[in-house]
This record gives sequence, C-alpha cells and structure tokens, in this order.
Amino acid sequence: MLCRSLPGALSSCRNRKAALSVRASADNRFCEVDEQMGRGAADGIIDRFRNSPNLKATDASPAGWAINRQDLAWQLFERVQNGRLPDQQQASLCGPAALMYCLIRDRPDIYAQYVIDLWTTGKAKLGKWDVQPSSRLISNTATAASSKFGVDAIDWITMASARQQIDSDYDSPSDEISAMTTSRQMQKLFTALGCDTVADTARRLISRFDEENLYDLTKYSSSNFWIVFYIDADVLNGKVNLVSVFPTHWAVLRPFSLVTVDGKIINSISRDDIEDYDNKPIVMDLVTWGSDSFHFPPGTTLGDFVHACHGGFLFTPIP
Repeated sequence: MLCRSLPGALSSCRNRKAALSVRASADNRFCEVDEQMGRGAADGIIDRFRNSPNLKATDASPAGWAINRQDLAWQLFERVQNGRLPDQQQASLCGPAALMYCLIRDRPDIYAQYVIDLWTTGKAKLGKWDVQPSSRLISNTATAASSKFGVDAIDWITMASARQQIDSDYDSPSDEISAMTTSRQMQKLFTALGCDTVADTARRLISRFDEENLYDLTKYSSSNFWIVFYIDADVLNGKVNLVSVFPTHWAVLRPFSLVTVDGKIINSISRDDIEDYDNKPIVMDLVTWGSDSFHFPPGTTLGDFVHACHGGFLFTPIP
C-alpha cells in the first residue's frame, strides 16, 4: 500500500482491521504487548540452554556455527538481559539489525528460541517463515567475526539467516549488493513476524519524503509502534549530499523518545508551519550501529534530514 498521508493510512487501517484497535490511550500505548511475560520466558529459555545437563559448555554447534555453547549463551545473555544491541558492524545488514532490535524489545522469547534453534539444528521459525541458512553462510561465521567485519557470531547467525530468507544469494559478509534490504523486503521482514503496516512512505517512486511526512510519523514516537526510516547514511556522519538519489541505511526511532526541532518537540509546532523550520537543528534518538541513542552531528537541520530520508514505515508491535 502506498500511503501519501499518515492520517489517511491510520483511517484505512482502522477500517480494514478493526481488531487492531489502534488508539491513543492515557498511557500512550496502542497495542497490548506483555513484555514482562516475554522477557521471563526468554530468561527461562536461555537458562535451560546454558545449564542443560546434557550439554557441555564447550560443545560445538551441531549445525556447524563457529561458536560454542558457552560463548553463544553469553552473547544471548548480553542481547536479551544486559541491553547490548544487535550490530552489523562492517557487514551491510542494517535492515536485519533493525528487525532484531525490535524483536528483542517486543518478543525476546521468540528471539532467544530463534538463536538456539539455528545454533542447534541449522533451522528455526521466524514468525511465519521457516529459516534454514545455507552451509556456506554457516561456514562464514568466523569470517564475519574477524577484525575485517567485526560481527558477533550471534548477530551473524540471526541477521544473516534472516537476510538470506529474502535473498538466497546472500551468504558472505563481503556481499554488499545482495545484503542491501529494499523497502519491500523490509516490509516483508516485519510482516513475517506478524506486524501490520500502519503507514508506508518508503516505497514512493516519485514523491519525496517531506516535513509533513516526518511530522505525521513522529506523532507516534511516544508509543510502542515502530518507526523505521530509510535514509542516506551520509547524514549520520554530518555529510549532506546535494542530490540524495539512493537510500543506503535503515534506522529505527527509539520508542518512547521525542523528536525536537529548534529545541521544541516537533509536534508542538503547527503542522502548517513545520516547513519554516527547515534550517533549524533537529535532534532524535536513532537505533543504529549498536546504539539506541545515535544523534546527528551538531548543526544537522530538519531540512538536512528530510533531504536525506527516503521514507519510513510505521509498524505495529511484534505480537
């Protein structure tokens, strides 16, 4: 669905699926997601894997991944219980990295089981998908973890396997073209996990992403919906290209965070006046490259971001 207006998209969503129950409640929640139950279940899954009497800490992966059980259990603990975020490092896996961040936040139990099943059997369920990475992808775990790419084994296992599910040609961290996640593929990743697309401004062929699109998306920044931007990565380094032709990076707006322009919460500004703030500094907390508070360099303006952004999605939480 090509949505030119977020309010229209929300209206369409309500009419199409009343059971979604999109609402702005007093506690800024839109969907019921029992995060504590998911985290408790994840803790149990990890503990059983780590402390199983039938396995030794140094046991190698039966599926052939280059990481033993003890080390994988530690990396899993770091992701689920200690707040370390998925990170593509020097591999071009920003799309799957964004997805895994959202999955860990919403359903750490699904994430934990996905990791363990892949390590143990070489196949796993990821939402509606049956994921079974190739032997070559599995054999490249050590290459991905090398100093050249720096990808932790758990991130290679989870992100590369998901990436190969939507492009069977991907199997090496040196693959840049086949690693790139298009907007259509990004939507497939989230819908495979049961998310509804509430708004889609990332698949436009002609119309550009504009200030009003950003304004409408960020109305929901204080909710548990996922706002995912498709951007020219140069803007994250303070470089503003005069012509931004192709998006190169996916980044998630940190949930329950605020976007400010010129020190004002963006939605406290009149929508009709937002274009007047193009030259004013913008601040937002982006989740990318292993950080959940990545900021633009000082001096980056609203106009800079809008120019570098090629759209975004608004997804419901992962059920």
